[in-house]
Amino acid sequence: MKILHISTMDFGGAGISALRLHKGLLKNGIDSKVLVLVKSSNVKNIFKFEEKNKIDKDIEELNQIKENHNRLIGRIFKGEGLFTDCYSIFDLRNNSFVQKADIINLRWVSNFLDFSSFFPSVKGKPIVWRLSDMNPFTGGCHFAGNCLKYREKCNDCPQLGGDVNNIWKCKQKAYDGQNMHIVAPSNWLGDCVKNSKLFKDFPVHIIQNGLDINIFNKKDKKYCRKLLNLPLDKIIILFGAQNANDLRKGGKYFIEALENLGSSVDKSKIVLAVFGENSNKFNSFFPVYSLGKIREESMLVLCYNAADIFVNPSLAESFGQTTIESMACGIPVVAFNTGPMPKIIKKNTGLLARYKDSKDLAKQIQWMIGHPKEREKMGVNARKIVEEKYTLDIQARKYIELYKNLLKK
Repeated sequence: MKILHISTMDFGGAGISALRLHKGLLKNGIDSKVLVLVKSSNVKNIFKFEEKNKIDKDIEELNQIKENHNRLIGRIFKGEGLFTDCYSIFDLRNNSFVQKADIINLRWVSNFLDFSSFFPSVKGKPIVWRLSDMNPFTGGCHFAGNCLKYREKCNDCPQLGGDVNNIWKCKQKAYDGQNMHIVAPSNWLGDCVKNSKLFKDFPVHIIQNGLDINIFNKKDKKYCRKLLNLPLDKIIILFGAQNANDLRKGGKYFIEALENLGSSVDKSKIVLAVFGENSNKFNSFFPVYSLGKIREESMLVLCYNAADIFVNPSLAESFGQTTIESMACGIPVVAFNTGPMPKIIKKNTGLLARYKDSKDLAKQIQWMIGHPKEREKMGVNARKIVEEKYTLDIQARKYIELYKNLLKK
């Protein structure tokens, strides 16, 4: 059984989840490979895509792609939300890994996969598409928010402020007649898939993310704080995201919650630690320690273990990777009651606040601050939940079962 994962990159939330599954498959003896456009890791069987004739590409086209890429990346780092189309200058049709694979497992492929050329070339071959967001079944947005146009047809896009009919038609044509199975990491995203026009006729499987619980585990808090130059005698509230400035990650509501919290707690006893892009720009009523952009899992483990509470105020998540990472380290989580969060966070492992209610978010954080013994018990229970439901081996075995069933047909 030869499995090829295709991912734009091997870092970031989507890239990390791809690598974790890949490692789990390797441990179970599966011939797994990952093809990426941008490579940063030294993990076994991760291959950077190289196109032999790239130098012959039209320079003007390359410059246009670069300009579009910078514009789109600029949108997300301004907090406007990521929007990508279905086109790419990269041609995977003759790639040997693609040709030799028994099953292709697509991941986050924006700016890498050219839908109009790739899908016809693999028609009939089993495709498993593990979704990281909503983009594969929308007109280009990665999270639709309150917009439900993806259920019928995306045309005039409220997020982009323009017509996306060409993107929609490109995807519709690419998916026609494909032997494709969709994997969603949460029931919430799975329900979105079932209600979508483009994907509703494909089988949907719910397989939750897994992580290496030998890496993400409990460590001595003082030791972690010393390594990160964080105060030893304060209550540390941790917030982190790939881009701390992304509106979808809920930083705005978190800041409002902290302002509400400021009048009811002793400010001198509390500090914030923030990791991710733009973490140095995070302003708060409380002192802020910026931990910067972090890619190494070992550093993430230090961040979680240095904290007393992890707050995930995200407004939309396909799964909530940082939530289970924190739980695996024995740190309880406060989050909004939305998306997959209610399925992950239970009363004895963390607290949920009403959606977009910064006052209620402050109330839940305040409870955590004021109940250290209960907080400690929540952390212990959170770790147990991860051990029972979110390990690499559990995730890998579910995918292996899916792969085997596809090859039997």
